[in-house]
Amino acid sequence: LHPRVRRQRQMCKETAPEGSDSKDTDKKPSDTADCIGEGTARELVLSFAGLNAADITNYRSESYAQDDVPVYKIKLRAGGYQYGFDVNALTGEIVKYEKQPEY
Repeated sequence: LHPRVRRQRQMCKETAPEGSDSKDTDKKPSDTADCIGEGTARELVLSFAGLNAADITNYRSESYAQDDVPVYKIKLRAGGYQYGFDVNALTGEIVKYEKQPEY
């Protein structure tokens, strides 16, 4: 894999325990140690939008790197609206927010 693709895949993933047979030799604990985690990102966007987990009818998340910063992209549907969020996985800052009526 191209080094950038490999780095994007390892952002905010769990690090392999010591002594494991991980073949990803360029993985560093510093790449993952400070990430907030997808569950925390989900709670942040729900709070930001004033929603409860029970309100969600569809939820999807993925992680990627934007300018070498790990980001969670979260899309969900609730209350007749589609929401889209980009959350900085290091700081928890919501860097992008969209809300549109469902069609």
